Amino acid sequence: MSSKTNTVLPALILSAFAAQPVSAHDVILNNTIVESQTLSTVLIQHSCDATTFDANGNPIYPEVIAYSFVFPTVEPVAIRDDNGEAVDLSNILQNYGPGIVTPFWDTRIFKTLQLKKDSLGNNIGFSATGGHYQQCFNGEVPLFITPLFFWDADSAIETCATQVTVKPVAADICKITPVPATGDANIWMEHTTAKFPNSLHGIGENEMRLVFKRDLEHNPLPASCNGKGFSVTVTASDKDIDANLPIPNYWPAQPKKGKPGHK
Repeated sequence: MSSKTNTVLPALILSAFAAQPVSAHDVILNNTIVESQTLSTVLIQHSCDATTFDANGNPIYPEVIAYSFVFPTVEPVAIRDDNGEAVDLSNILQNYGPGIVTPFWDTRIFKTLQLKKDSLGNNIGFSATGGHYQQCFNGEVPLFITPLFFWDADSAIETCATQVTVKPVAADICKITPVPATGDANIWMEHTTAKFPNSLHGIGENEMRLVFKRDLEHNPLPASCNGKGFSVTVTASDKDIDANLPIPNYWPAQPKKGKPGHK
């Protein structure tokens, strides 16, 4: 396995750039990984939808007070892009699973960060609370990405896969409520689920993605592929989202007494 390291160093900052349009989405910068360790970052481009207005009719955007991020690991949905067929990721990658995405510890936007763990204690995502991200700024959360390795010529498994695009799920949380509604959160995922039934901003608009590419120079396609490869897209299952996107003992939940949007 390669141990090359990408040297792009993102910092968690609030950038006083031009105001981003409300249609802008959360994205992952420096998101292409070619069988090597990579430093990347989540870019938060706007707050939640405004549901109140000032005396002049200007929208009042709430602060993002918390954040939740999940890398798909529980029954991930893996589909070939060329023919729509479901695939078994273990037949393509040597190490797909927990431990791929780890945030850097930085408290300039969120006061506390917590790793999400599976039953074996493996990292499957993270959450952050105590936030103060405001509209009209860019917010960045830096990440360390562990590479995914495609099966190679030395293994017993042959694969023609050249790229696996993974779409994490994330939530910008602006208000603590038991069932998030418009203005309470942006949830970046493919569709609603049982736990998140409302069509919030971000649902069906998920542009969060990590693109894992095969290093064709050092790990070429086997002869049986006849020079033709295929790509796969991975999304989170409803089971994964409903179990792991929530922040335990924090969100979704009834707001604390006297604190409708507690941090």
